[in-house]
Amino acid sequence: MKRLFILWVGVMATLVISVPPLTLASLPWIKIIMAEFYKPHYNICLPPYIAGNNFYVFVYLAFLIVVPSVHLIRRFHNHKMHSKASGILTTALFTAFALFYLLSVLQTISQIDNARAEFKIFTNKSNDEKNIAIAGKKLYGFVQYCRKILPGVHNAQFLTDMDLSNDPGMITQRMLAYYLYPIDIRNVRNDPLDSLIVFAKKDAVANVPDDFRIIGVFDQSSVIAIKKVDP
Repeated sequence: MKRLFILWVGVMATLVISVPPLTLASLPWIKIIMAEFYKPHYNICLPPYIAGNNFYVFVYLAFLIVVPSVHLIRRFHNHKMHSKASGILTTALFTAFALFYLLSVLQTISQIDNARAEFKIFTNKSNDEKNIAIAGKKLYGFVQYCRKILPGVHNAQFLTDMDLSNDPGMITQRMLAYYLYPIDIRNVRNDPLDSLIVFAKKDAVANVPDDFRIIGVFDQSSVIAIKKVDP
């Protein structure tokens, strides 16, 4: 009992020293957790962050605090009642289940809030309006322009100033590839190039190669061109 109490005091002292209480107490914990707990637009599990720290750090800290605290309380209560105290393993399992249940509830609430928000955005909207809400007005406007100027199946070279290895450039290219199909801008079919799609590139017209002919100018940074045919 005394050893457990000493361990508990040591854990609490470490927390007081290592975690700034005033800073953490001033944070809107619930809002941060609910806003960050569920990210439906990612294909990986991203934990929420609070004050720059992984949320599960606080979960483990809570576990370390709750387990000895609950065990000490139960030992003290059982000692007064002259009954046999349960082991710390039982307390740890009970606490782990309680934390898992709490995290599941928080995630479910966050999923419901996200579904409500998307319902407000997409309800009673046409397909084009929904796509604009997802892709943005400029990107989807450019897609519609490409479909009009360059209909049918094409294999296009894609030129841009965006960094395609990181977001937002990477996701923008993927959305364009999806919406522009059957215009292939990622060389999936591995066929000869017959066109050029320039999007978000400075001086787009000036960057069109000589062997391409411009057939459409969407704006200063986005144009469409086709391969010149030798006479």
